[in-house]
Amino acid sequence: TSLGATRVIDYHTENWWEVLPSDSFDVIYDTVGQEGTADRAMQKLRRGGSFVTIAGALSQHPKPGVSQNFFINSDTNLSNLKELNALKGLVEDFNLTMHIDGQFNLSRVEEAFDMSAQGHVVGKVSVAVSLQ
Repeated sequence: TSLGATRVIDYHTENWWEVLPSDSFDVIYDTVGQEGTADRAMQKLRRGGSFVTIAGALSQHPKPGVSQNFFINSDTNLSNLKELNALKGLVEDFNLTMHIDGQFNLSRVEEAFDMSAQGHVVGKVSVAVSLQ
């Protein structure tokens, strides 16, 4: 609820596209890449809204007035520099934070991958690499 959420959806028992109202969201950010996500998102986004994916395809049926972008977070992708700098500012001002679900030393990297592969991580899994 710290991001303003008024409802929690248990993805084990509900599909977000079946329970959320149409034309009610400003942004949908896809980090899973499930087939059909972009087309489903178009129905849920308001005019002026944005669909962003880092894992899936863009919509084959874009909605007028809704933008869609495939965002690659990479040091070689300078086309997203403006957006990355905006995100950097949010992080520096503590307006954007990430929940860390698991922290592992490099010696336990396999455990970190196993945790991530289960598909139930809430937030991120962190692996600490010591340079000493």
